[in-house]
Amino acid sequence: MEIKKIDITSTSLEKGIDIAKGFVERLIYPSAEELGLLFKEGIAKWRFNRQVQTLIKTHEICKKHKINPKTISTKLLYPLLEYASLEENEKLQDKWAILLANLVDSDQNIENHVFPYLLSQLSVQEFDALEDAFNKKISRVQKLTKELEEHFNSYDQIESEIDSQLANYQSELEICRRDNLSGSKPYRNPQSIQEKIDELKNRKKNLIQKKPRIEKDINEAELVTSKNLRNFEISNLIRLGIVKEVVHSYGYIDSKKINVNKANSFDQYCEDYIDLGDVSVTIEKDVVENELTELGELFVKACQEKGEVNK
Repeated sequence: MEIKKIDITSTSLEKGIDIAKGFVERLIYPSAEELGLLFKEGIAKWRFNRQVQTLIKTHEICKKHKINPKTISTKLLYPLLEYASLEENEKLQDKWAILLANLVDSDQNIENHVFPYLLSQLSVQEFDALEDAFNKKISRVQKLTKELEEHFNSYDQIESEIDSQLANYQSELEICRRDNLSGSKPYRNPQSIQEKIDELKNRKKNLIQKKPRIEKDINEAELVTSKNLRNFEISNLIRLGIVKEVVHSYGYIDSKKINVNKANSFDQYCEDYIDLGDVSVTIEKDVVENELTELGELFVKACQEKGEVNK
């Protein structure tokens, strides 16, 4: 790769250095000169330029979101700038600046030393797959959270309506059966009333089960789509612990007809017996999916600007 020459005496670069220097001095103690950070003799100029650009972008992000930068350890800042200086992809260069802005944000409690390492190990395709999964998870959680809130608000009213209808139909069913037994009125088939009662009972059952079902869906991990990733890229994400491989097992009963043995010829009065030897159960374990881990979610969130997921 050809190393571009940089005119370090140019006015624009000097201005950029001043901005970067002033910003980095707000993040660490002692001063950048004492540590030799960024400005030490012998550093490659093209890496130096990228470090400067990363700090300038971070400074702009902090101004945009009114972030008051806090002091962070050099153990975190130094490797981050070193990794960022090697990044060639423009989108990922922006992610380095965003990550640094979130790490120095005094309103956020993010100071994870593993995040810079994770970002340094990813291609743009891998990061895009992670970010897509994370954004889908956020959208799903927002939608389900709203649904859960609506369920809470309407639960008592719906339950009261179901209970009231159930009481009416159960009373009607009791009257129907009593009249049929006494013979005082023409016979009425109670089946239609019982069907309405069963339907209402199912509605109440579903109403009760809706809350745990929604909560389960909210907490469910998001799948990482692998259609745009090669096998070694998926393996890399798994190695880093931001994606995990999950093997799902599915069981089903063979749908062939099972003969029922009768005790004698009086079928209507006999119990039915199923020979379990006729039942075939199959278990399959070949469904493999890749899920975004909790670490993966925290990492992607740290690489997004404030409010970015809602855009």
